[in-house]
Amino acid sequence: MRYVIYILIGAMVMSCSEKGNPDKDISITPLEIPETAVAGQDVVFRFEMDGEKKPKLLMSNSLGQSLVDGNREGGKLTFLLPASYSNKTGPCRWIVLVDDSIHLSGEIKITQAQPNAMIETYLGPGNIYVGGTDHSMLVSVPTDVYDNPLADGTEIMINKQITDLREKYPVKTNRLIGWQRFFSGEKASRIFLAVTSDASTSKELTVDSHAAVPADFEIFFDRNHNYADGNQVVNFSTSVLRDRFGNIVSDGTLVTFLITNLAGNILKTHGSTINGIAKARLLHPERAEEWKVQGKVAGAAESNVITLNFLSVIHSFQLDWDGEIKTISIGPVNGFLEQIQPDGMKMLINLFDDQGKHVSEFSEVLSEGYGEISLNSAEFDPGSYQVEVDLGGTVRELKIEIKDE
Repeated sequence: MRYVIYILIGAMVMSCSEKGNPDKDISITPLEIPETAVAGQDVVFRFEMDGEKKPKLLMSNSLGQSLVDGNREGGKLTFLLPASYSNKTGPCRWIVLVDDSIHLSGEIKITQAQPNAMIETYLGPGNIYVGGTDHSMLVSVPTDVYDNPLADGTEIMINKQITDLREKYPVKTNRLIGWQRFFSGEKASRIFLAVTSDASTSKELTVDSHAAVPADFEIFFDRNHNYADGNQVVNFSTSVLRDRFGNIVSDGTLVTFLITNLAGNILKTHGSTINGIAKARLLHPERAEEWKVQGKVAGAAESNVITLNFLSVIHSFQLDWDGEIKTISIGPVNGFLEQIQPDGMKMLINLFDDQGKHVSEFSEVLSEGYGEISLNSAEFDPGSYQVEVDLGGTVRELKIEIKDE
């Protein structure tokens, strides 16, 4: 950037030089020309002058160029450097112009002021995972009170604390910034960071180091009984999920419980971890069944396989046929405690002719332990038929005779 400024100034000087030589009727003698200044201080140029014309001061720095009008009192000429130039560190070129002629020129170097009380600091990402490969990076830009970056080689101190362990990292700025990487360890924790430099300091910064993906785990189940009543629930739970370093996984880790039944169909239920344990529930089947259950964390871990067997909830039930009204009566239906089965249990009824050919299928639900199936709504040829009633996997058969009306 400095070289670009010099090129621009040189072009400007050549342009002014081509327009004319210094006016011999004007004499300008430097009285006070500062060579250096601290950013933020008043910078004053004083000259002694003979002549009637009014000179101007051309200023140029990394922000651009400006013409400054002077204050003349008798033979004294004074220029006050604008704040936009006196607050900006770096070289600042100046030229005294009368009309388009250059009379004097030079350069003043603006140096940094006192450091800012707050150090500009950036940190990210704010969440990393244990294992030693993931990391967060802190970048600090110490500046003075006018937001000028401090000189390269300025030392900053990065303070780090994890639980009771405190460490310090001295860092020197290079190309205006100081930086440091912080790699995760093997323990999930919160990392606290702050930066200091002389009288300056940053705000407190934090990085959360989370557990890595979980290792394989175990699952368990709990139920009130082992009957397939379609009413009670099975409670599934996991052991405490931990990563390979022993850290409990983050709350909300999703565990999917996959249930494979005797027909090969797969049921699913889900649970999210709280304090490392995931829980899920599923209704009992409605018929005798065997479940093989395994828990999985997608793409990361899986559990052992457990087996659950469910017995038929139906202990016994009666079948009757009323040929006059062509109705099959079912019930009372008793459960494993000889109790009346609750309403809503599904009944499957299949009808076969005397040759064993399947003729029709019906379904109905129990009401107060009983059910009825009317065959009036369908036309059946007279003859003998076999009725097969399936209630929760318990099957009863009955021979019926349909007469010619």
